[in-house]
Amino acid sequence: MPAGRPGRGLDPTGRHMLLTLPRLDGEHDPATLSEGVGHACRTIADSYQGAPGPKLRLLPTRIDLSELQALVPAKDGPVIGINEARLEPVTLDMRQEPHLIVLGDARRASHPSCVH
Repeated sequence: MPAGRPGRGLDPTGRHMLLTLPRLDGEHDPATLSEGVGHACRTIADSYQGAPGPKLRLLPTRIDLSELQALVPAKDGPVIGINEARLEPVTLDMRQEPHLIVLGDARRASHPSCVH
């Protein structure tokens, strides 16, 4: 790798790579990166004339188990959470998938009827 040439490196497999700061304002100071990228995003958004893209859907920070159970008929099996990609309830069908591992942090559980 050439010495004194910032932005160059090796990836985990040993291939050369070139990295840059995503700047459109000509600045080179990493300390002002957030402001520069924010300004670029606002400028692009303000100048775009097309229809806006869909709003991002987010997982709720907290949902009551009874709310979750109300979304799925009982015949579909017990509800165990929300699918992160589809944002819909996930049920457990032990006939199809007989193995289940549950990992958690007891310090975060504030109420046994809540899914975090």
